[in-house]
Amino acid sequence: MNSVETVWYELYPYLCGAIGIFALSSANGLATAFGILLLAACGLIVHWRLSYRRSSRRYYARARTGRLR
Repeated sequence: MNSVETVWYELYPYLCGAIGIFALSSANGLATAFGILLLAACGLIVHWRLSYRRSSRRYYARARTGRLR
């Protein structure tokens, strides 16, 4: 069962990325800077999520095999 929070959590970086690309396509200098900031934030969020999920997956795989330190 997906709650609104779960859906928002998963869609947020992609929505920011789409808005960032839209802002970059604008000819305004301020909008371009805003778009670059949004794309940078999107990249950071995706990177942090992937690294967290990767480390969690490794931890629980070790826990199942009994090889925790």
